[in-house]
Amino acid sequence: MPKVKQSISNKLNEYVRRYPDFKTDGSVLFCKVCSKSISGDKIFALKQHLESAKHIEVAGRNGKKSTQQLIGEQTTLSTNIQFASDLCNTFIAADIPLYKVRHEKIVEFLEKYTNQIVPSESSLRSKYVTSNYKSTIDNIRSCVNNRFLWISIDETTDAAGRYVANAIIGILDTDAALSKKKFLINTAILDSANHYSIARFFDDSIKLLGEDFNKDMILLFISDAAPYMIKAAQAIEIFYPKITHITCLVHGIHRVCEKIRSMYPNVDRLISNIKKVFLKAPSRVQIFKSVESGLELPPQPIITRWGTWIQAVKYYAKNFERIVRVFDALNKEEAASIEIAHDLLHNINIRNDIIFISSNYGFMEESITKLVLCGQPLSMQIKIVTDAVDSIRCISSVTASPIKDKFFNVLEKNVGFTKLRNISASLSGQCSPNEICIKYSISETLAFKFAPITSIDVERSFSMYKNVLRSNRQSFLFDNLKEIFVIYCNKNLN
Repeated sequence: MPKVKQSISNKLNEYVRRYPDFKTDGSVLFCKVCSKSISGDKIFALKQHLESAKHIEVAGRNGKKSTQQLIGEQTTLSTNIQFASDLCNTFIAADIPLYKVRHEKIVEFLEKYTNQIVPSESSLRSKYVTSNYKSTIDNIRSCVNNRFLWISIDETTDAAGRYVANAIIGILDTDAALSKKKFLINTAILDSANHYSIARFFDDSIKLLGEDFNKDMILLFISDAAPYMIKAAQAIEIFYPKITHITCLVHGIHRVCEKIRSMYPNVDRLISNIKKVFLKAPSRVQIFKSVESGLELPPQPIITRWGTWIQAVKYYAKNFERIVRVFDALNKEEAASIEIAHDLLHNINIRNDIIFISSNYGFMEESITKLVLCGQPLSMQIKIVTDAVDSIRCISSVTASPIKDKFFNVLEKNVGFTKLRNISASLSGQCSPNEICIKYSISETLAFKFAPITSIDVERSFSMYKNVLRSNRQSFLFDNLKEIFVIYCNKNLN
């Protein structure tokens, strides 16, 4: 008599009766300890799994059966999925690499206090990073729906040598709290840094807000004053007629500071050499502290950081004689930078230049510090710039002419700033009939009450980007990096 073949369901049920570490729904066999499905074709596969190092390790660590759920146990399964999703979101927001989720102490802690099975790194990457990214974009869409917006775009070269562009959007509203909300909507690799790639990136970023998003809700575009950015803005304004383009005022003031630095090469040389003297030199730092206890070490300005050079000049103007005493105590033959700085400190012209720069241009560092504060009314930001203009005009020295020309040239080229100044005057009731901006309706004009005039937010997003793409994490595929960065940045930007 022929042998009757056993059904799959009966076979799996027999396995479950013999091996309590398994469950079945009649078609699939699950290991409750490892939370994974196992082939039920042959009993050899089950025995091999039970004897595997991973199964033994998990079984010993947990000291309990797995919470793997079958059909009919949907509530607990839903809780497990939500736990894994929230865990993934938390690690990304805290900038903790996902591979650390399997660290022995983290697993022990989480399973002890949450009574949940901690998912693997690969499971988080494959199942939850993308879903959290999509949830982040959906949340941005719901927050900005039917609201007037500004957008700021800039690009940088990352550690891998790629041109990376970020797009930040924010809400324009009369409510101060709403106006502080900003979001990283997009990041992408550009083929090259030109007007065409920026314009296309702008349009791609707006498309992420949804097909039904009204383009006329975008009222303000903020960028730096690079020629390709200005050319891109001209193209964008054709398709987004409500947009006003403004170049970042802090960038503009910083360019004036760079002009000042170029006009005083000896002061710049002094600051640069003193920076070298105390950089990674603990013995010299000790001499500095012993000669002038209580005095802070000289600042180490970074040229790309706004206003730090002027800040350094103000430090030397305040503490010039004390710095001279420190260098008199140092050995000039120890390093060329000490000798150069010592000679410059005893140059009478250097002393006069530092006094003049600090007295006449020191306000620029203060103006930059005030402008980078977020959430200020447009009228206050405009006043900071106009006060800087008045301070420049008051300088009577002949040597100040190139600085004045540079400052006024920066403002004259910034056509958008003139428009915003007129809108601010309209909001405060100080404009003449000729200055009223007829481009915007009353509701659109009111939305500019807290409009930004700097691109500080997109600059900060690049700092966050560098945090994520640090030296030990550069094997990221950009698509994965983009999703993780968008989640991370939007959790930390506001």
